[in-house]
Amino acid sequence: GLRNTQSSRVPQQYLTETYVAKYIERINSVHPYWGSSRIHFYLCAHDMGVECGRLAPHDFYKKTIGMVHTADRDGKDPERFPWNKLEYIKPSKQRFNLFSPYKDISTLPLILAHEKVNLLQVQLRNFEYLAMFVGSFDGFRPARQSLKRYFENSSDIFVSSSVYGPDYKALFRKSRFCIVPRGLVVYTPRLAEVFLYGCVPVIISDAYVLPMKRLIRWDKFSIVVKEDDIGNLRKILIDVSEERWLSMYQALLSVREHFIYNDPPKEGDAFYMLLFQLYLRWTKSELQFRSRQSRVLV
Repeated sequence: GLRNTQSSRVPQQYLTETYVAKYIERINSVHPYWGSSRIHFYLCAHDMGVECGRLAPHDFYKKTIGMVHTADRDGKDPERFPWNKLEYIKPSKQRFNLFSPYKDISTLPLILAHEKVNLLQVQLRNFEYLAMFVGSFDGFRPARQSLKRYFENSSDIFVSSSVYGPDYKALFRKSRFCIVPRGLVVYTPRLAEVFLYGCVPVIISDAYVLPMKRLIRWDKFSIVVKEDDIGNLRKILIDVSEERWLSMYQALLSVREHFIYNDPPKEGDAFYMLLFQLYLRWTKSELQFRSRQSRVLV
C-alpha cells in the first residue's frame, strides 16, 4: 500500500491517485474482462479514503466497494483541506468523491490485539475520572480544541496531549468514559482502543458512519454527542445512571471481540466482520444486477 501523511500530503496524494489510476489501467490491459465485471473492492487505511481514485476511470466507483476509515457521510472533509482543491489533485469540473453508506464499508482502525485488559476486573472499580481524552489538538481539529477549551483544567474530565505508554493505557481503566472525538477527519484510532482496553466510548463526530452500524446496536454500549454539545458534555455524562452505565459496559463486553483485530485472524473478530460486510454488500449488488437483468429480459 501507499502511505499518505499530513506532512507531505500534496505530493503523496497526487502519487496515490496517479498510482491507483495507472494500476487500474494496467489491470484492464492485461485482463480486459475485469472492467466489465460487476463488482470490485478496494481498501484504504488512515486518512486517505475514497478520494484515492479521483484519477481513475469515471465508472470506477460505480463498480467498487470502498473499505475505508474516512467514512464521512456528508463529504465535507475533503473540502476543508487546500490540497484537495489543487488542479492536478482534483481536476476541474470533477466533484468530490463521496463515501456512500449504502455501498461502501466503514472500517475499524487497525490496531492489533497484542494485549487485552481483563475487563471483568474493571467494571466495579471506583473511577478516578468521569471521562478522558488524550490526543493532538493541532491543526484543523475544532472538536478537540473545544474539548481543550472547556475541560483542560477540569478535575473530573482528563484532557491532555502528552500521556504515553503504560500511563496512557492506565487512563482507560481509571475513566468511566473515554472520549472519541474526530481529528482532521471523521475517524480516530481511539475508536479501536476503547474496545482493546475496555472503556465505554463517547463519540463526537457528527458525520461519521460508525463501523458495522447496520449489524450492531452502537447505542447499547456508547454515547454519541454532537460536536456543538461539547460544552454540555459533563452534564450529559453525569446524568448516566449506574444502572445504565453497567448495562452499556456489559454490552461492550458482549461485542468486544467483533471490534478487535488478531494476527492471525480469529473467527468473529474485526477481520471476519469486515469480510462478512463485504459479502453482504456483494450479495446486495448481485441481487440488484439480477433484478435489472430480469426486467430487461421481460
